[in-house]
Order: sequence, then structure tokens, then C-alpha cells
Amino acid sequence: MLLQRVLSLPGGAVAYTLGQELARRAAPRFVLELPGNELDVWALAEAGRCTSRLREGIHSQTGSTWQSRGKLADHQGSSWLRIQWKGHDLEAVMLSWESQNRRHVCHWVIGDDESIVRGFATELTEFSAMPDGAFQVFSNGCWSSSSSAFGAVATARTEDLVLPDGFLERVLADARNFVAGRETYVKYGLPYKRGLLLTGPPGNGKTACLRILLQALALPTVVVRSFNSRYGEVEANVGAVFARAKRAAPCALVLEDLDVLVRGGALSALLNELDGLGSDTGILTLATSNHPEALDPALAERPSRFDRVYRFDLPARDARHRYLSRWNERLENELRIDPATLDHLADNTAGLSFAFLQELVMSATVRWVAEAGQKAMPELLHRELESLKVERHAPLETSPQRHSRT
Repeated sequence: MLLQRVLSLPGGAVAYTLGQELARRAAPRFVLELPGNELDVWALAEAGRCTSRLREGIHSQTGSTWQSRGKLADHQGSSWLRIQWKGHDLEAVMLSWESQNRRHVCHWVIGDDESIVRGFATELTEFSAMPDGAFQVFSNGCWSSSSSAFGAVATARTEDLVLPDGFLERVLADARNFVAGRETYVKYGLPYKRGLLLTGPPGNGKTACLRILLQALALPTVVVRSFNSRYGEVEANVGAVFARAKRAAPCALVLEDLDVLVRGGALSALLNELDGLGSDTGILTLATSNHPEALDPALAERPSRFDRVYRFDLPARDARHRYLSRWNERLENELRIDPATLDHLADNTAGLSFAFLQELVMSATVRWVAEAGQKAMPELLHRELESLKVERHAPLETSPQRHSRT
């Protein structure tokens, strides 16, 4: 009943009242207050740095946030945990409440010895500060930690991308030079912050390129799924994201589907944060957009916000041929197709994305398996191509596409 009673108080009295009550009840044990929603005891336990379990007899709020690719990310609400850390018994209380349209979070750590409590708090704080390569995801007003937050970053391969010669190398060099060049930036009076915007129709390699970038840089990474939430205002959520990125810097800040993220009140807040970044911030902002024409010019066209724009256009005939050839090499011998069929497919898929080409090969393979190999793959590929074009209403073009590099 303690948490319920405290949460019924006016917002400004919640933290003070609970801290006072915990100190009274826990005496002579030591109670340490840790404000802020950046601390994640559950993630520390998942990493094997401690063990945690919910305290019996006290209702704790736990929930999950829907992430992409059919995954749920757990997040922690108001809760009371029993902790085992380095052989010591501790307790951790986390309280979450809303006041004046903002979400507030505060933690308390309780233990018999002050030095042990402070030691645990130090490890928790350092762990939550995001080590190199760690991912923190902001979605629906909540933070979660996940090594797979942005898909298969660890297994991303440059050979899976088909881009114009030197394109990927230039993007990688741009990001690497920034990360490694802090002293140079400072020496020549350049602001140590950078923004890269990857644009173009869906299915042409933007996300795959981001994964390769993050793998190569191995930076702490903040990923934003949505600025909207039931917890507080959009402006406050944008501020919370940038506050965490600043604490983790040098880091990468990923804003995927930027044209969707900045709908509503998020645009002005994002512009203010990008303009307000200090000259020595160390944040590399990596954003993507399937519809750059929908972006406000103040966001997409001012170099102070995104210094470089890299365009991922629909693949030209040569790129389509190389992509299909790579898929063909991965197929089992009985599924592989002849050079003439590869040429035909490359010639007749103008205006289609790499994702469409992948679906074409996969659909034909599934059909081949379903029909027990009674039909040859070239025939199935031709049939699936016509079928997919009808289903997707894909516009076909007879002339090759020009692939813009930047």
C-alpha cells in the first residue's frame, strides 16, 4: 500500500515523501536516492552483473513495448526488487509517476552498509551509461536495452549491399573520420558533431547501410522508435533522447523513418535540439527517410542539421544483375538459374527495389519446394515476377535508372 499511497500525492511531493518513508522504515539501513529514468536494474541483471526478483506482497508494474520484427522489449514501471550483488542483499525501489504532463522516475537503493549501496549504485550508473556497442531504445516514452535493438548489426555484411562503386566506402569514411577526428575538429575550429541523412525509396539498402555503419563504429547507440507516448509531451521526449545521447557521447543517434518521427510537435523540438547541440557534443546523428520530399526544408536542407545527404535510388540494370547474381550463388545447385535468365530478369525489373528482387527469388524458391521441383526455376521466376508485379502494382520502366550517389 505504500507505493499506492505515495502515488496519490501531488506530483511535487511524491519523491520526497517516499524517500522519507523508506528512510524511516529501513532504519538503521542506508537508503540512497538516484533520480532519473536512465537506470535499468533489469538490464544489469540480464547482463549477469546481479540477480533480481520482485519483492513479495508488493505489486510491481512490468510491461512490454512492441518493437519491430515481432519482438517485445520489456520495460520497468513502479516496482520493488530484491537484489543480490556480489554476495550482498540489497533492495531497489523504482517509482514512476506523471506530473504536469511529464513523466518522472526516481530510484532508491537500500542496504545494510553505505559503501556497498554506493558501490552497487556506481556500477548501475556506469552500466546504464551505455558501453561501446550498446543499444538504448526509446519507444512509447520508455527506454529499453537490447543488443539486437537495430536488427542484425553484428552479422551485417558489406557484400550483402549492391551500391555504386565507392558509395559505401564514402559513407563509411565520412562516419569514421568524424569519430576518429575529434582533435582535428577542435584544432581547426570545427564543431564536433555531424549528421548524415540517408534517403530514397524503401527497400534499397538504407537500413542495411546503417547496420554496417554501426557495426564498424562500435559506438554507444541511441535508437528512437517514436517520440510520441502517453508519458508526457513530445517535446519532453525529444529532450530526454538528446539528454541521454549527450551523456553517452561520443555516440550514434539513430532516427529511422525521420519523416514519420517528426510528425506533430516533434519537428520544432527536434530542430531546437539539433541547433542547440554544443560545438563539442560528439553526437553522430544517422537518419533515414523513405519520403524526403515530405521532410520540412528546415530539417533536410540546412547543413547545420544534416551535413551530408546520401541518396539510395532504385537500382539500375547493372545493380539489379549483380544483386540477382549474388542470390543465385547462394542457391543450391538444383535451384540455380542460367545466365540468360539472369539477363532477362535484370532487363525486366526496371523500377523495382532490391527488396522486391529478394522477394522474387524467395517466392520462386518457395514455389519450387512446394511443387517438389517439377518446374524449373527459370519458369517459376518468370511466373512469380508477373504475379508480384500485378500484386504490387509496380510501375515498370524501360530505361535504366540513374543511381545518384549523394
